[in-house]
Parts: sequence; structure tokens; C-alpha cells
Amino acid sequence: MTVEFNEGLYQLNFPTRMPKISKLPDAIKNALNILPKRIYKSRDYVLVFDSEADIRNLKIDRQIFDQISLGTGGVIVTAKGDQYDYVYRFFTP
Repeated sequence: MTVEFNEGLYQLNFPTRMPKISKLPDAIKNALNILPKRIYKSRDYVLVFDSEADIRNLKIDRQIFDQISLGTGGVIVTAKGDQYDYVYRFFTP
């Protein structure tokens, strides 16, 4: 990561990990009580849901989920927010 100082402000250049459209592995699918409408993969899985309510009501079966090997990654679940631009939660075994 680089940091520059421009016109009195610090500018940070964070590394990017552009996600690609992917399929949901059965192990993750079986651990969710609600299925996403879109699935992306970079280091982490990014699961896009229909609504903030889906994110609030999402439950993970820990016995299944904790058996998944994601290396240093995790599972990000997100949706458009009701009062905010978006909402999200992050899970890792």
C-alpha cells in the first residue's frame, strides 16, 4: 500500500482483489439458510443477497461452515441497505 500527501490530504492506494463471477461451493451452500442471488470470488467469496433483511436473517450452520477450508479468506455477505448504501457481514471458519 502506498500513501501520498496531496493538497493537505493523505491519499491511500489500497491493493485490489477484483472478484470474478463464481459458483457457490456445496459446503458453503449447505451452511446457509438463505441462498444469494450472485456469487463472486477473489481471496474471499462475496455473496450478494436481495435485501438487508436477508443479511439480518442469514444464519450459518457452524458445524458445516467450520469444516470449510478457505485459507486466509472468508465469506462476505452483502445487500443494498434500507437506510445505508449497503450492509454486510463477514464469516470465516
